[in-house]
Amino acid sequence: MDETQQDFKARCYCGDVRWRVARQAEVVFSGYCHCDDCRRSHATSLYQYVYVDAKDFHVERGQEQIRAFTTVKDGSFKRHFCQRCGTRVYNTLQVPHNGHQMELRGIFPSLMESIQDAKDPRWTPRKHTCAKESILDLNTIHDGLPRELT
Repeated sequence: MDETQQDFKARCYCGDVRWRVARQAEVVFSGYCHCDDCRRSHATSLYQYVYVDAKDFHVERGQEQIRAFTTVKDGSFKRHFCQRCGTRVYNTLQVPHNGHQMELRGIFPSLMESIQDAKDPRWTPRKHTCAKESILDLNTIHDGLPRELT
């Protein structure tokens, strides 16, 4: 079987943009975010994010349809979306790592082609971030995950 056939495959709502994440990709960090920026950009009360090394993420189709938006002046964080349907495709994030900048891709398991891939245990959130900004009553969520206030 070809290596790319084994990768996790995902797409935007209209299908113009398709991408894959290497099956061997290691999760750098993951969780649920409750911050105001993420709630507004995803139009939801919280969203699940997973960050992997950029080398493990590949746009297969529709690169010309992808646009980026950021409110971060240094450009270290960008949100990428399909200009046709508006689906948030991925995030880019540059973080210091071993004396150099590491580029990460933030992916969203809910966009995986198969439900089985979206439920893969490697995507399991490890924490709630920006819990202080949550519009949900986090006392009603009993998942045992730590809650970072910022």
